[in-house]
Amino acid sequence: MCLASKISLAEKFKLLRKANGITQEVIAQELDCVKSRICEIEKGKKEYEPYEIPILKKLLCVENAPILEDEITNYINQLELWQCYIKDLRMEEAKKIYEELSVITKLSYEKDLNFNYRMIEARLLMRMEEIPSAEEVLENSKSLLREVSKINVYHHYLNMGMLNFYKGDYETSKKFYKTADDIEIEGYEKDDSLTYNLGLCYTRLGMSTMAIITLLEIYNKFSHNNTSVLGLYLDNTLAVNYIRIGKDKPAKKLLEKALARAKAQCNKIYTGHALQNLGCAYRVAKDYKKAIEYFDQSLRHYEVGDKYYLDVIYEKIICLIADGKKESLCQPLLLRGTELSKSNEQFQILFQSLSHLLSLDNTSAEYIKDETIPWLIKKHDLAKALYFCNKLMEYYTSKNSQKNKSEVIEKKSGILEKMIFGGEVKKCEKNL
Repeated sequence: MCLASKISLAEKFKLLRKANGITQEVIAQELDCVKSRICEIEKGKKEYEPYEIPILKKLLCVENAPILEDEITNYINQLELWQCYIKDLRMEEAKKIYEELSVITKLSYEKDLNFNYRMIEARLLMRMEEIPSAEEVLENSKSLLREVSKINVYHHYLNMGMLNFYKGDYETSKKFYKTADDIEIEGYEKDDSLTYNLGLCYTRLGMSTMAIITLLEIYNKFSHNNTSVLGLYLDNTLAVNYIRIGKDKPAKKLLEKALARAKAQCNKIYTGHALQNLGCAYRVAKDYKKAIEYFDQSLRHYEVGDKYYLDVIYEKIICLIADGKKESLCQPLLLRGTELSKSNEQFQILFQSLSHLLSLDNTSAEYIKDETIPWLIKKHDLAKALYFCNKLMEYYTSKNSQKNKSEVIEKKSGILEKMIFGGEVKKCEKNL
């Protein structure tokens, strides 16, 4: 936690007096003493009497502000409680304490406490999805980075990582998280969510090997705790990355645990995620019947038409194609997916691409090669891009179209390089 100001009580009141435009004469009048006594107190030669403190706080409009040592200790404890509320998504309690703790903004000399308050405020705003407001708080705090403690600098970069993640800029988010991770703070244990969020950035960027390496750094801390929300997230995210690189066995093991955690926590969305990802794991294992069963179960946990629901329809079609069942079962699902995704660009493109794949000819192949795959690479959806590359390679091999096949091989090589190394070859080689 950041440190409070070390200045004396007399100096605090002097700074507040000047900030409020109040003279020593007015203070002396309120305390029923001579001006010279106030002058001596502000020079450090005398001290205020305990009974005078509440009078001064009221006069300076800081009755509820943390000025005395015990008040500061209590305020710091309240900041920590506020962070816990936000972390545990207890939003009503977090919003209530938000107003109470804003009193610190009246104490301009408390730079670290003010900065820390702003960092937690930014986190709350992000949780409330008020991204422009959070961005404004963080932007206004940048000028103070040289004046505050390392802990606050760390929290600033951590929040910048979160902000850019919310905005969908995972590359910039990753850079900020890595900057936060590089800050060395003696005696301060960084939040494990930093490592998880960095791993999540790698996941969203399609860099599966780096994601696995990063997430395994903290996995053992949460692997046996069924009530841990972060443990639930870790199981799912690790499993997704194992599936992407074709390792279905560790993925299944993680997802069985994730399913148990999600049910224990009554987490409907993550129960759906675990079931959906189990479907993907069994598809990789070529157990298509079981994969379809899991996909069907997962649909019951999502809202019809939301992005998760659409993703399951997409994955189910991929599974049916792999099982050799094309027109009879795929077309109804494809029509439903197309109808439900009218306002979702991502799934419009995916379902259109699947439509081309189901009736693959030279025109459809060109669409997938020139439109689908580049778009998926741009969106960092490398696993899906790799799937379409493999399908095109099968098609161009059957047509003996060496030129087109070579183009696809080049795209595939770039995708695999990023998935395996992600531009961080040394770290990957060290851990593989």
